[in-house]
Amino acid sequence: HIGVFARESRLLVNDKKSILVISPKDGDSSNQSDVWHVTLEESVHKYEVPTNAQCVSDGDGGIWALIPTGGTKELSFYNADSPSGSVVNMLPESSYLVMDPMGGVWAHVRKRGTAEMEPGLYFYAIGAGHSLISSIAQDAKCNTGADGVCVLTTTGGKVQLSNIVLGEDAQPVTLKNVATSKDIRVIPRETEEGERALYVHCRVKNRWKLCLLDESDHLREICDCPKDARVVGDGKGGAWIFKRTGASHQMRMLTFVSSTGTTRDHGLSFPPGCKIAGL
Repeated sequence: HIGVFARESRLLVNDKKSILVISPKDGDSSNQSDVWHVTLEESVHKYEVPTNAQCVSDGDGGIWALIPTGGTKELSFYNADSPSGSVVNMLPESSYLVMDPMGGVWAHVRKRGTAEMEPGLYFYAIGAGHSLISSIAQDAKCNTGADGVCVLTTTGGKVQLSNIVLGEDAQPVTLKNVATSKDIRVIPRETEEGERALYVHCRVKNRWKLCLLDESDHLREICDCPKDARVVGDGKGGAWIFKRTGASHQMRMLTFVSSTGTTRDHGLSFPPGCKIAGL
């Protein structure tokens, strides 16, 4: 037992040994949420952020928050030096954030809006300003990647994945046998030796699967994985699948899967409302 948090709390991965919990204040009309840094030993209160903000971790105890302000969104950064948050920029209302595993944050601006920014993918880092990295499509789907951000698009009936990293040219990979980029999820895979790759949760030939995109850009099927399952990495090359179970499909269970497809179910069942977080 490490802490008690609101049912509506959100979990953000901070690093391999801790998470950040964003917990709405109980009975508070201020629309603020507490941010807690949680390890296996303790939970420590860090900041307060607006409850309606989209938040992503910076991987080092800080938080990037995208806060609706009426027609635009305010990008703010919270850390030990700025516990009350510092405003970084104003973004169009259509924007959303994607965590960068190396630090900083990505912002996908889908429409120009009143903030007068060109649509596309931007990268922000404290002390480095921001820059337009790629003019991606408005309907592109962005996820945290192995070293940067993964961009999924559907062109001519083919699903393409581009892993965009600062300072490198992106090389799109066509995901064979995957019909649409809708609902696809990308999960970064990292081993203890620091090797990085991607798990892809997608529909292959009308069945939802967990696949591994290997170094040769081949999409290898690992195991069946329900569409509504939650998948996270374990930081050691494997993944955890959190899926419905039982006759009523209300309870949840955890299944561990290795990169070779070996699976192991854990005996515990979890009630509705439970969440998991991982790398």
